[in-house]
Amino acid sequence: MSKEGKINVNEIRRSLQIKLERLMSLEREVNTYQQLIETSTILLSEYLKIRKAIKEVMNSQKKTYEGLINIGPRIFVPGILNFQEEKVVMDIGSGIAVKMSLKDAIERIDQEEKRIRNNISTAQKLIEQALQMSSKLQREIEQLRAYLLKLEKGKG
Repeated sequence: MSKEGKINVNEIRRSLQIKLERLMSLEREVNTYQQLIETSTILLSEYLKIRKAIKEVMNSQKKTYEGLINIGPRIFVPGILNFQEEKVVMDIGSGIAVKMSLKDAIERIDQEEKRIRNNISTAQKLIEQALQMSSKLQREIEQLRAYLLKLEKGKG
């Protein structure tokens, strides 16, 4: 094989390696976005449950509730919730909790819901783009492999 042919084969191998690394990187990106969607969906579900509970309290004449209060993972204590003031304490981020009206809490939850849904939508679009790029890369890899095989057969 000529020096020129050897360089061509090495360039193709290098290009093939780069494309394979990019393909693996895209697969990791897709996995990360899928995890983000999964986590965001769980968080969204929690916000929707909380909003429903707050609306039920707002629409009820009853202002005191007796039940089990979650104090940690699968740990509950009996307690009494008092909504005489119609206020809740809500984490607004960075570990900061603020006392707010039930109506303000609903508005805050609505904002969070919109933000989370937007994040999910963005992640879904990024997954779609990454999958399209992956398909294109896979086709290019197959073509390079076939060409490399043809070149290597030609030398023997």
